[in-house]
Amino acid sequence: MNSPAQRIGVAAITENLLKRRWSTVILRHLDQGKSDPCEIAKIETDISAKVMSERLRTMVRYGLIARYPRPAPSSVVEYRPTILGKKILEMIDNINALDQQLRQGWFSRRERKDAMPHDLGLDEPSTTDAILIPRQPDATPTRHSA
Repeated sequence: MNSPAQRIGVAAITENLLKRRWSTVILRHLDQGKSDPCEIAKIETDISAKVMSERLRTMVRYGLIARYPRPAPSSVVEYRPTILGKKILEMIDNINALDQQLRQGWFSRRERKDAMPHDLGLDEPSTTDAILIPRQPDATPTRHSA
């Protein structure tokens, strides 16, 4: 059986995460080691218990976080981000960095309109062929007979 990320797609999951208030905030807290929802609720006092529960359920269903019940007699459940959850946080961090550069006027200071920032690794290939054909090494390795 396919994972939710394979069935739904990472782009759709990320879009859903970004448009639901508190989702990224909760995921960020979990990534920072706050694994108990009650601990997060103490910090983010505006999150209702209903919203917290729904967001956690959704992120578990999408495979962004994993649920870890504590051993009995405790009824406490801890949550931790999965590899997919961490990767999506990395993408969000990249978006935030791009936003910071935009706000600092980086893009308005470009010399040419079509130039892309080298420091972001966003250089576009000069031809369409470069997109379709992978770059070949400059020199071919020499074969040695044994």
